[in-house]
Amino acid sequence: MRFHPAALPARCYRTWRPDARTALKDSADLRLSAYHSVHFIEFGMAAGYHGIRWEWT
Repeated sequence: MRFHPAALPARCYRTWRPDARTALKDSADLRLSAYHSVHFIEFGMAAGYHGIRWEWT
C-alpha cells in the first residue's frame, strides 16, 4: 500500500481473520518505508482473509 506524502497514516497494521464471520484482528504493526509505503510477505500462511488497515490519527 502506498500513500501520498501529504496524507500519511498515523499507524498501519497487518490484519487477519480465518473466515468472513470472525472479527478482524490486528496481527502485527507495519512501518511506513521511506517511500511512504507498507507491505508484508509471509510463506506458509494460514487460510483466511489477510490484509492491511491504517489509522489517520
